[in-house]
Amino acid sequence: MWPRGDLRGAEFAWAGRAKHISPSVGAAIFAVLAAIGPGAAGAADPERGTPVYETVVTAKRDPGNQALDDNAASASVITSDRTPRSAESLPQLLSELPGVNITHFGALGSLAMISVRGSTPNQVQVYVDGVPLGSASAGAVDLGLIPVADAERIEIYRGMSPIAFGSSALGGIVVLRNLTPTSSGLGAEIGAASFGTRFGGLQGRWAGARIKALGSIHLLQSAGDFSYPSDNGTAFDPSDDSQRRRQNNSLNQVDGVLRTTLVLEGRRSVLSSLSFLRREQGLPAPGPREAYHASAGTRRLIALAAYDAPDDLGPGGRLHAQTYAVLGEQAFRDELHEIAYLPTRTRDRSDTVGTTVNATWIRGTWLKARAVTDGRYESFRPFDELASEPSGAAGTRVFGAAGLEGDAWWQRWDLDVIPSLRLEIARDEIAGRDGRGNQAQAARPSNYVVPVPRLGLLERVGPVVLLRANVGRYARLPSMLERYGNTGRVVGNPGLTPERGVNADVGSTLTAATARTRLTVDAALFGAWVNDLIQFQKGAYQMRADNIGAARILGAELAFDGRAGQHARFILQGTFTDARDVSGISGSDGRQLSLRPRWRAYARPELRALRLGRAWQAGVYGDTDATGGNYLDPANLASLPARVLFGAGAYAESVATGVRVVVSAQNLGDSHVNDLADFPLPGRSIFLSLQFFPRPTTQNPVEEPSP
Repeated sequence: MWPRGDLRGAEFAWAGRAKHISPSVGAAIFAVLAAIGPGAAGAADPERGTPVYETVVTAKRDPGNQALDDNAASASVITSDRTPRSAESLPQLLSELPGVNITHFGALGSLAMISVRGSTPNQVQVYVDGVPLGSASAGAVDLGLIPVADAERIEIYRGMSPIAFGSSALGGIVVLRNLTPTSSGLGAEIGAASFGTRFGGLQGRWAGARIKALGSIHLLQSAGDFSYPSDNGTAFDPSDDSQRRRQNNSLNQVDGVLRTTLVLEGRRSVLSSLSFLRREQGLPAPGPREAYHASAGTRRLIALAAYDAPDDLGPGGRLHAQTYAVLGEQAFRDELHEIAYLPTRTRDRSDTVGTTVNATWIRGTWLKARAVTDGRYESFRPFDELASEPSGAAGTRVFGAAGLEGDAWWQRWDLDVIPSLRLEIARDEIAGRDGRGNQAQAARPSNYVVPVPRLGLLERVGPVVLLRANVGRYARLPSMLERYGNTGRVVGNPGLTPERGVNADVGSTLTAATARTRLTVDAALFGAWVNDLIQFQKGAYQMRADNIGAARILGAELAFDGRAGQHARFILQGTFTDARDVSGISGSDGRQLSLRPRWRAYARPELRALRLGRAWQAGVYGDTDATGGNYLDPANLASLPARVLFGAGAYAESVATGVRVVVSAQNLGDSHVNDLADFPLPGRSIFLSLQFFPRPTTQNPVEEPSP
């Protein structure tokens, strides 16, 4: 990932808003908010480099320094402000944030699922430039399939769902925004890493007065043949333990994007974007078995057209409208049934088309209003290429949402009261299927109506302390995989009802700064109460989803961000999560939810922009990632041992030419770890890359609204 361009935030100004409040009044408000639940927020400063995050809360929005779509949500922002790593990935970046846990199924590029504040992966939505990637067909998003080489910002909203995205999410929302160039030039990157990994890319930027364009293509290949210890499936017999090499774990991927922005009069802009991804990868067998031929293929095409106008609705207002299409195909090939229980060759198609419109108005100094409409049509069609007849009719979902949010400022207490209400409506038509995956009955429509209320509070106590709180009720519709099944081991259940839950958070942020130092401390509490959780029940050969679960989740987040002078920085994030099964099911009731660690911590000291004579500058960092209290099963009989992983890296960059050499290491202690049973993770990994992107030669002469 080579250096980005200049970063920009959203324009947001409320003229004449006072910033004075009695500390005693602030303490009283905090005591009231503490009864609701927990919260935190994040931000980062825009500087050249590769992505990093910063958990910072500000009462009013500063350009480039706060999450763009929600003033009160617990949020973190990843921008380009730190000593870089080579070949960073989205799972790697997100795993360093408070409240986030990533479950990896293997090496670089393998399946990676996110949990936010104890949520399931299905309860987290992922957007790229406002386009949802979590299709109705599968629900959860594989973070390993989302490139970040062209990313300008990554935002994550924990627990609360900004109304701007139309549909809500029980766990949170991840937003990736791609770069809009502010300078012209050509760039390139080439690199290599452990286990036969090679990567590279080309990027071209054009930043004219009226047209800005970005085009890129990236390649990634890996053998993934790391070694790992195996007990040969006999955990209590060490005599047959051995060191094995991961087989059939290769990866070949190509992805790219073409993105243009046309700047119109009156600060209006029209954005068009076309991105693609193609991946082929081997599928190693879990446990002591070996697979040599099983494989998966992924194809994805995203098309987007958007209109953005910050002044169409008056000073401080904004109108943003977009339409998009996401075409995807997932292939699974295992004709020798090395992994599947029968010879299998399937190809599942999922397509989405949609439109979202956001409108924002500001009235005087005390009221901001926002409205959203969101509609999309999704289809899912499975194909069994070994079957003599079609596998069944397509499942379809028509989804619509409309919402309204207000932000009223109470000047006397410097308190923002932010209520919102949206209504989500969906209609599914999904055919029932028999045990072999073939259509068994005609499609029967199912209708869902889900109201989503939320209340946010935001108040500053003097210039140093910010208090915030949120409470909201959300839902998750069952996916078509859960309702329809697939051509493999999943049998559908058309009678599923939506998961429903209440999220709450409350927190405070202390910021102290001098001319050369800055310290931000953010402390937060959070809670969630979820009913009708959808869980898969295993049979002899197949699985079926049912509404059988309930969960109670309580937790705390703590984040420190310290800076000294221009070079030194220290980041520390920690999360404690008590995620309990309260379904009443014998064997799991009262136990910690599986794959939700009780505690996680991440620390990163670094030095950056250190001068090496006149021509070069350098940076160096170290990091520590610790996890504990993680269970693999609902009964908490199988646990993962607590672990501490170390990493480090450095870079050297030519000030004049923009040539940069980056080296980084992960799992320096060569620990043998895994996030799931029978899915080992790589040991020590070294990454080296050479990046080139020339210094800006053409600056953007026109102020451009953020996308």
